[in-house]
Amino acid sequence: MSSWMHDLMKQTLKTFRGLVSYEPTQIPLLRRFLDVSSLALVMPPGARCEEMQLGSLPGLWIHPPEERHRAVIYFLHGGGFTVGSIATHKCLSAKIGTELGVRVFMLEYRKSPEFPFPIGLKDVMQGWEYVCAQSEEGNLPIVVGDSAGAGLAMSMMIELRDASREMPQLAWLMSPWVDLTFSGESASLFREDDPIVRPADLDAWIRLYAGDRSLNDPLISPLFGDLTGLPPMLIQASDREVLRDDAYRLADRLTETGVPAQLHIWEEALHVWQMQWHLLPEAQAAINAGKAFVRGRLWKQ
Repeated sequence: MSSWMHDLMKQTLKTFRGLVSYEPTQIPLLRRFLDVSSLALVMPPGARCEEMQLGSLPGLWIHPPEERHRAVIYFLHGGGFTVGSIATHKCLSAKIGTELGVRVFMLEYRKSPEFPFPIGLKDVMQGWEYVCAQSEEGNLPIVVGDSAGAGLAMSMMIELRDASREMPQLAWLMSPWVDLTFSGESASLFREDDPIVRPADLDAWIRLYAGDRSLNDPLISPLFGDLTGLPPMLIQASDREVLRDDAYRLADRLTETGVPAQLHIWEEALHVWQMQWHLLPEAQAAINAGKAFVRGRLWKQ
């Protein structure tokens, strides 16, 4: 059962759902709105941010108050391949890094419509090379992503495997968007219940991102790709979000191919509810579950 605060937040988002335009002409305004809205989010006490540049792309290192492990998290933010930024997701990234006692790196990868596929994925691959170079030998980074960022994480790992390059030790995916065709049953079941992911409104965004590429391309919709040889994964999703079946099907396909995958489904939760860890007990609980997954796999403590 969800908390009263979560129910209030979900109802509020539903009430204001019609006021947010997903029209491509409104994308710059929506980006600014989300960046300004993120000022209401909370950084965990003691976390420290260090801005940098990776070529022409802004990046951010987030240092926890206490660095207990030499691992690095590479965090890929969501936003439908079109919105979202370091600003909107740094508080969640910092919380995860603080809980685990590790550094986090975020990259401002380029987004559509200005930069359609595969430009954002190429940026993400460049960021991966950078975090690997910053990691101690034998201690490869962990990748964490939400929504479209989780989809980019999957595409990145497929590319890395195909090129016989080093891959993350683990992946932690929150409400992953890995099927841009919206072929899962949950896309129709919850199209009116999910106040954040709206398939009808996102159709234009999808076409702007994919261009002339087929939406079944495994680097666009990694659910349809070869998933053998990928690292162990934790997948978290809500039982009443549009992308629920992306999570179900991804976990099933990973398991079928021999990849260790844990699927955690949360009742009545919002899409990427983990972002509201400072308000929602179910968000803190999900982060605790992610922390336990990483510790159990890597550090046994």
